Amino acid sequence: MKTSLLISTYNSKSYLKAVLNSIRMQTVFPDEIIIADDGSSDGTAEMLINLKDTFPVPLIHVYQEDNGFRLSRIRNLAVKAASGDFIIMIDGDMFLTQNFIHSHIKNAEKGVLTQGARVKMKKELSFRVKDGYEFPNLFSWGIKGLRYRKHAINSPLLARIFTSTRNDIKNIRGCNLAFWKQDYESINGFDNDFGGWGREDSDFAQRLVNNGIKIKHVRCGCIGYHIWHTGNSQENLDINHELLLDTIKNKKVRCNNGIDQV
Repeated sequence: MKTSLLISTYNSKSYLKAVLNSIRMQTVFPDEIIIADDGSSDGTAEMLINLKDTFPVPLIHVYQEDNGFRLSRIRNLAVKAASGDFIIMIDGDMFLTQNFIHSHIKNAEKGVLTQGARVKMKKELSFRVKDGYEFPNLFSWGIKGLRYRKHAINSPLLARIFTSTRNDIKNIRGCNLAFWKQDYESINGFDNDFGGWGREDSDFAQRLVNNGIKIKHVRCGCIGYHIWHTGNSQENLDINHELLLDTIKNKKVRCNNGIDQV
């Protein structure tokens, strides 16, 4: 099994650098890293060029022009560039636990989409982590509430007990997903018709479910810590929600404007 780690980013060079630093500390490395860049102009490309020669695995920068929030399209371009048959997908603000890649590989199953855990950090802890002063863990001061504190429990034994597999899209978060490239291509990937923030992850997962794929929610493993930042505009949310409702109502599997159209 060859593993590609896909990281989406937009004008967040310092966050991306922190994420890449967490990848350097992995117990198991992915075979390659694909940076899905939605039009950054903050020096991200130059930073990646400087890192390439010393990074432990190949860094591949996939870029599209800045024409608004086009996360679905840049993810499709990144998956098209990936050579791995198993894709781990995160956002560029997710600081990874040291066994993150290993945990995703251990949880990989044919016919299954894997949902990893997200631990939200408050602003102060986020900045300490981003600036390299702290490696977050269960006991870090600044995790956002008991719910996310529980998500920070990292135990292979407890993961086997509490992980569940379902066929619904409840609690889907695109910031920490893993899937087989073959399954991705069978539904034509993400729907490029989704513009702006919201519901593109749910639509993607729903079409996989409609195609017979189950969703595994890993507990106590596959943990990423979300670095605080201001939120994205939600002005397109209502339009995107209608697209999702159409997928649910009509049990759509393939979108008409996906990876084959980029």
